[in-house]
Amino acid sequence: VALKALVDKAHETFTKLVDAQIKQLSENPVPYTSDLSPPPAIESLLDQTRSLIKVHSDCLVAESEKDEAFVPVLEKLVKAILNSTTNAKGLNESNGAVYRLNTACALDGCLKSPEGGVVQVKAGVSAVVKKLIKQLIMLQAQAFLDKAGLGEVAKALNGQQTDSKGAPALEESKLRAALSSFYGHLAGVNTLLTPEMDRLSDPWVRVTVRDGVGVFVKDSYARLHAHVLNPKSGYSPGASAMLKHSPKQIETLLDI
Repeated sequence: VALKALVDKAHETFTKLVDAQIKQLSENPVPYTSDLSPPPAIESLLDQTRSLIKVHSDCLVAESEKDEAFVPVLEKLVKAILNSTTNAKGLNESNGAVYRLNTACALDGCLKSPEGGVVQVKAGVSAVVKKLIKQLIMLQAQAFLDKAGLGEVAKALNGQQTDSKGAPALEESKLRAALSSFYGHLAGVNTLLTPEMDRLSDPWVRVTVRDGVGVFVKDSYARLHAHVLNPKSGYSPGASAMLKHSPKQIETLLDI
């Protein structure tokens, strides 16, 4: 009985400490770091998360009993860490996305345990990481297409426009100029990603984003290629001459 009371008291003290850190974090948002990695205040919470998981794993009681006391505290920590990055003031959209993703990946890496409670929480964090990767791919792909001259064209085609009358970007003269710009950009491009992507801390994530951008650009071009060749699009008989590469050739040029 005395031992249980001691354990309960230790748990209560630890929970209060975590709650105090979470409150301080919510009331005083931490500044982001220059390399967009988790700042010291977040690293402290990540350390708390590792400690909590170790205590949970080492505790010699039934898993269901451990989870009852453990999972709510872990979920609080996870929520606080993820929420801390949602309002990264001073960062542009891409940098903010990198910062959120770096923090989520660091958190995901902390959640290493075969225990059911940890596995459950980790699944939620992994889902957040996948969502953030998808968002970053979309941001980077649109940035690439904008720079290459096909941004407005891709948006028009994604809007399910069936002819050039409904979208100025799909007018033949503008489309010809956009394609010329795109081919010229591809000839001199060294990377599909903007410089801030170098600050993605996880090499696997960086490769995944890069490949995702390549696939998005290739698919956008394939959609455009089919659109130009479709007689219903209303282009002149010689319009297909503006297409210098097949979708397969673009895939090769993008190295995907």
